[in-house]
Amino acid sequence: GRQCRAPSARKTVYALAMSTGSSDVVLNLMSALGTAFTPIVIGYSFSRARLVSSEGVAGMGKLVGMVALPAILFRSMATLDLGEIDAALLASIAFGKGTVCAFAALTAFFFVNRESSSDKRLQKAAMYSLFVANSNDLAIGLPVIQALYPEKFVGFLLLAASFTLLVLNPIGLTMLEISKSKADPNARVSFSKIFQSVLTNPVVALTVAGLIFNLCFGHRTLTDLKAITGNPLPRSVR
Repeated sequence: GRQCRAPSARKTVYALAMSTGSSDVVLNLMSALGTAFTPIVIGYSFSRARLVSSEGVAGMGKLVGMVALPAILFRSMATLDLGEIDAALLASIAFGKGTVCAFAALTAFFFVNRESSSDKRLQKAAMYSLFVANSNDLAIGLPVIQALYPEKFVGFLLLAASFTLLVLNPIGLTMLEISKSKADPNARVSFSKIFQSVLTNPVVALTVAGLIFNLCFGHRTLTDLKAITGNPLPRSVR
C-alpha cells in the first residue's frame, strides 16, 4: 500500500489557522497586535511628554537590545526542534528576503540620485538594503505567530531573523565599507571590522550560541541541564 506522508508545514498553515473559529482567530490576532503595539505607543507617549529622560531611554534601549532580546533568542534557539523545520519553506523565505533586499539596493543605486558619484550611490544602496532587511520580524511577527499558530512555527521566524543577521546584514555592511574605500583612495575595505561588528553584536552572538547549544544537547530547556550535568541550575538563569 501507499505510505502516508506527514503534511508539510506549507500544507498545514492554512488548516491550522482555520482549525478554530474565525472569531477566535480574529480575537487572538487583535490580542497579539495589542501586545506588540501597546508598549510602542506607551513608550512614544512617555518620550513625547518627556516623562523619561534621554538617559533613561538609552538605558532601556541597552537593556532590551543587549540583555532581554538576546536572552529570548538564545532560549528560543536552544529549545527549537530543528527536525520540524521545512527546509524548502525556510529556503523560500530566505530567497524572498534576499530578493527584496537586492531589489531595494539596485533601485537605490540606479534610480535614486543618479547624478551622485558611484560611491554615494553605493552607500545609499547599502542603507536601503539594510533598512529593508531589518524589519520588525521579531517585535511584530513573534506575538502574531504565537497567537495564531503552534509553537513550532516560531522556528521559521527565528531562523529567518538569523539569516538577516548573519547573511544580509554583513552584505550591507560590506557595501558600506566598499563605498568608503571608493570615496577615499587611502581607505581599505576592512573585512575584519565587519566580521567583528557582526560577531560582537549580542543578538547575533547569543543566537549563534543558542543554535550551538541546540546542536550539542538537543532542544532542551535550560532546566533540563540537570539531567546532563547532574547539577541543578540557579533560579536566576532558568
